[in-house]
Amino acid sequence: MLKSRFIASVGTAALSLGMAGTAQAGLIDFTTGTWETANPQTVAGVQVTLLAFDSDNDPTAFTESNFDGESAQCGPLGLVCKSDGIGIGDDEVTFGDGEKTQVERLQIKFSKPVDIASIIFLDLFGADSTTDDPAERVQFQVNSSGAGGGYDGTASDKTGFFVGDTSNVFLTSGTFNPQSFIGVTSIEFFADTAKLSSPRNSDFALAGIKMASVPEPGTLALLGLGLAGVGFARRLRPR
Repeated sequence: MLKSRFIASVGTAALSLGMAGTAQAGLIDFTTGTWETANPQTVAGVQVTLLAFDSDNDPTAFTESNFDGESAQCGPLGLVCKSDGIGIGDDEVTFGDGEKTQVERLQIKFSKPVDIASIIFLDLFGADSTTDDPAERVQFQVNSSGAGGGYDGTASDKTGFFVGDTSNVFLTSGTFNPQSFIGVTSIEFFADTAKLSSPRNSDFALAGIKMASVPEPGTLALLGLGLAGVGFARRLRPR
């Protein structure tokens, strides 16, 4: 009787620790206007580091332009909107000609693997929103050489908000695997490469990345131990 109670107690404790150890979802807000002076930053226990590269593949400074859009759209997305988000050079990340390392690009590194639920951009407009050009396009690649794709802008408002997730990924061929957004250690953003070209009017600013809430490996082990302990204790109880 005492043995079963002890095992049950251990199992319950492990179960509680496992549930408590679940990583919380978090929004990485790049519109706070603080990244130029504080990089990296920690969000929901994950250290986030920003890197920028010019069209010669040399490290360069990223920029945070003053927000000039419609602030009413920021609240529902949880963004501060003190800036337009992260750009390169004079303003946004702009298109170029060539491979990924031959155009402007942003790289975001995470101190531990994260699951990405969605990505928020500003100044990513739809077709005919401001000109007669086609919809602007942002491209991305996960884990340096992993899966990649892009998003075609749809925004027609002054702000140009666009939210990308696994449901609206654009590819020239093939199918994007939602699993590609799981276990991400780095993600890069750019426009107009040889594999997936972008319209010549493409530019954008990275406004936010929403991380999903997932158990970490140690958490999963504790959950398994807890469930096993509770189950074994029940088997030891007298019928």
